[in-house]
Amino acid sequence: MRQSHLLKITEGTRNELDGGRRRGVLPIAQGDNFGFPDDEAVFSWADFTLSDALRMRVYFDLTRSGLKAQDVKSFVGNGFARVEHGQVQRPFDFHNPGPKPWLNPPRGLFDVWEEEIWIAREVWTCADIEEITKGPNFSVTWHGGTKSEIERAVADLKQGFDQRETLSLQFYNLSFARQKVLDAAREINLPELDDLNGGKA
Repeated sequence: MRQSHLLKITEGTRNELDGGRRRGVLPIAQGDNFGFPDDEAVFSWADFTLSDALRMRVYFDLTRSGLKAQDVKSFVGNGFARVEHGQVQRPFDFHNPGPKPWLNPPRGLFDVWEEEIWIAREVWTCADIEEITKGPNFSVTWHGGTKSEIERAVADLKQGFDQRETLSLQFYNLSFARQKVLDAAREINLPELDDLNGGKA
């Protein structure tokens, strides 16, 4: 899809998109011409996917909520990775051929989801955190899955650190965002919808 369709189905603005592109904080590929005078023209004719649109919908929502754009880029990139690739319980021997004890199983972004799927950004601290982070007195971890899966993952990570405590846990409803993007795409009958394996989502 072209930029105009991307903005339409994500409820974003050209100023938000261009500003994020110039600062290098968009959660989608920006092409090889970033920083050159003709970059804006090249980017405006880029071919975007529904996956790009979903990432941008989340980006627009979170930046408007007040989160710094660079933090949003990390939130989206890492949160989506947790959804798509899953997360296994710690400790886990990756050389063991047995079944993986999933905290949250891998899910396709446009597969059928039986429950609401969220991404989350956890800010946490622990004893001797400055030695772990080499300076800051907190660290950030990202999660993806159902709310219960994310809460289980947070509890699981406590086992790996002395006195690990969650300072904040920010949730974002990915299911809601996905539905808004797909509904808007169907309203204008985007051909990219044909790529959804028969429209499973």
